[in-house]
Amino acid sequence: MKIDKTTGGAVKPVSFQAYFPGGTAGAILKHNTDQYKMEIMVCICNITVRTYECDSYGHVNNANYLNYLEYARWEFLKDLGFEYSAMVEAGYGIYVARVEIDYKKPAFPEDQLEIKSWSIKKGAVSGIIAQEIWRGEDLLIEAKVTWAFVDKNGMPTKIPPQWDLPGLKPQGD
Repeated sequence: MKIDKTTGGAVKPVSFQAYFPGGTAGAILKHNTDQYKMEIMVCICNITVRTYECDSYGHVNNANYLNYLEYARWEFLKDLGFEYSAMVEAGYGIYVARVEIDYKKPAFPEDQLEIKSWSIKKGAVSGIIAQEIWRGEDLLIEAKVTWAFVDKNGMPTKIPPQWDLPGLKPQGD
């Protein structure tokens, strides 16, 4: 599924072709010998670059991309139906354990950016969300964010069923 924040949260399918010679592909929607078509859920958000987010070189300071990615992950969780405030009230949290960012091209003031987020891995306690930031046809950023579910003491804990939503698990798993 694709949740597009530009059209008020319209849900649309997004498919991609993956080739697995002689292999299996988890949740197979359609197959042709050794070719599988899978659907993934992608949340799309838009941000306009503000001048104060730019550095002395005139482009977005690298640290500000973390804010963009955080905003998009928050929207991704909301679109899944994740009740963040209820989770906090129950004494749990989601911590970011690792962020990997590949900077491809810079963004500039007034650029219209599109941020795509989707789950690529989920375990009992943690997972990884992949994210991309685009300006039109240009890929600016690729990121992988590892997160962990924690208890009130900040210790990793198994995700309780009410927050272990299907969209956190990649559809191909």
